[in-house]
Amino acid sequence: MAEEASGSMVWATAFLLLAFMGVTLFFVIRGALRIKNIDDYALGSIAFSPVAIGLALAASMTSAATFIINPGIIALFGISGVITYCSFGVVGGFNQTVSQTWQYGQIANHGSVDG
Repeated sequence: MAEEASGSMVWATAFLLLAFMGVTLFFVIRGALRIKNIDDYALGSIAFSPVAIGLALAASMTSAATFIINPGIIALFGISGVITYCSFGVVGGFNQTVSQTWQYGQIANHGSVDG
């Protein structure tokens, strides 16, 4: 049976959760004050830096890969998928998918991987 959390762990968790909520609320309010009209809200504005846009895109793609692609890789490749996922994460899963797809294409086109 699992042990109960100590009082200090409960307070530490509550503090970290409140700190996270405070930081998030700060950025929400700061962003809301910068919005002048609905176009800024819906489409963003020219003030967004390429770095911010790139980070947002990378976070979106990583999130999708983590929750959609990697469980499929593990289901398809079994223990080798688990090892790849644990060793290399998203990049390793993508690499394994690309290499397996390439090998499948070689076999389908030429009858063997060697060509």
